[in-house]
Amino acid sequence: MDNKRRGKAVIFDNVEFKYLPRRQGSEVDVTALKGTYEALGFKVVIHQNLKYTDIEKKIIECKFKQGVLN
Repeated sequence: MDNKRRGKAVIFDNVEFKYLPRRQGSEVDVTALKGTYEALGFKVVIHQNLKYTDIEKKIIECKFKQGVLN
């Protein structure tokens, strides 16, 4: 943990699902995770309500483009 460059922490926050009620309390979880990762020196990227295929694409982008996410 001595390296100044930590990289990115990617959070996928899904609160809306096709056949289920909206997930309550998600924003509290995201805020806590974001704060923790930032305190550890990570750049935090949050994606909300992505479909499975879009999540998969973001993970592949991260893997092959050295963590560059939009």
